[in-house]
Amino acid sequence: MFPKQPQPVKGQQVAVVHQVQLEQPQQQGPTINLKVPDNLSDLFSIGDIDVENTQQFANTLKSNIEEADYEIYSSNGFDSPQTKQMFDDAYTTPFDMMGLTPNHNITFIIATNQDDQSIDVVALRKNPDDPDEIQIWNSDTNQYEAIDGDQFEQRFENYDYSLITTDQHHVYSFEPSVTHVHDQDLEFCHYVAGNVGNPGNNPPYHHEYQRGANSGLCGLHSLNAFLGKNQFSANQVGNKMVDIVKDEMGFEDDAARNFVFEKKVGQDELDPNNLTGISTAQMVTLLSQLDGVPDELKNLEATSVSRIHEKENDGQELTAVKNAIGDNDRFMVGYAGQTTHYVTCRKDDNGRWWMIDSQKSQQQSYPDLNTLLGRIKSDMDGDPGQTVFLTPRPPQPQLVDPNNVV
Repeated sequence: MFPKQPQPVKGQQVAVVHQVQLEQPQQQGPTINLKVPDNLSDLFSIGDIDVENTQQFANTLKSNIEEADYEIYSSNGFDSPQTKQMFDDAYTTPFDMMGLTPNHNITFIIATNQDDQSIDVVALRKNPDDPDEIQIWNSDTNQYEAIDGDQFEQRFENYDYSLITTDQHHVYSFEPSVTHVHDQDLEFCHYVAGNVGNPGNNPPYHHEYQRGANSGLCGLHSLNAFLGKNQFSANQVGNKMVDIVKDEMGFEDDAARNFVFEKKVGQDELDPNNLTGISTAQMVTLLSQLDGVPDELKNLEATSVSRIHEKENDGQELTAVKNAIGDNDRFMVGYAGQTTHYVTCRKDDNGRWWMIDSQKSQQQSYPDLNTLLGRIKSDMDGDPGQTVFLTPRPPQPQLVDPNNVV
């Protein structure tokens, strides 16, 4: 029984107290941002993804990336999408994985905050100008910022996540086919033509796939890729190189041929369809002397760099390379300076750069020149030798002798 309330005396004023029910603050629900940053969505042609949970988002994201012909990283027992539990079981982190997968430089992380169940999509990438630096996308500032391993672990300590790792290389894959040109079977010449090239400046570009363990033909393949068609055979280039060696080195004919052509496997006889290699200096001379080379591609400028993986040399030497490339839509790279390996790089009408490597049956693209040079720099990592970039120079104007003007 409730105690009786005191009754007011007649004529006495009574203070009426209104009890106010205070509103309880509404708990804010988790923020859910299942959306790839616009710049990366455009880069990978991902499009909008309308799903209900993180697992569906991860699987749809993976499918969309693969449908756009980008390669997804996976390995035995580590298939994509990966999860935080998989990394914990392997005693590693996505940050560590970025350093172990040189061809995969973008990681999408679908992260769930374990405290409030908020969901966000973030992206890690390798810095195009410094592959040793990992960056994270900041959606507030709309730019990438450097992050180290400790900062990554602290940032995602209370998060569960799944992730997908890919790269910025658009890939054209093809099965090389045996082709008969230059009156020879190209398979016999230790290489086959991947395709005959396309009209206009669009990929896939002419690509010759190097065959044979004892083949020194990467320079020839790079030369033909640079010209955009199967223009020269090993024998044609070799005979021109014999003339160059005789002229520049003073060799007799037999000595020059032994210098230029490889011997047939297991025999003392020279193989007219295989070369010992082409130095970058010889490549410059070859382009200027071979018949049928377009005037705009005849004159090459050689820019030599070395140890560009060392940070203190990055600015000056890469700037020289960029200046030499300029507005050109193609260039060749002679790794380690002389005859180790050549690749050709070409730019399409959309501004993407493509690397054509005769040792691979794929053409990979890069969204811009900085990213491509970052890949080349990564390939050079630790190599003390010189790498030479060969870029076209515009034809020199013919000087008119005023004394001969009629």
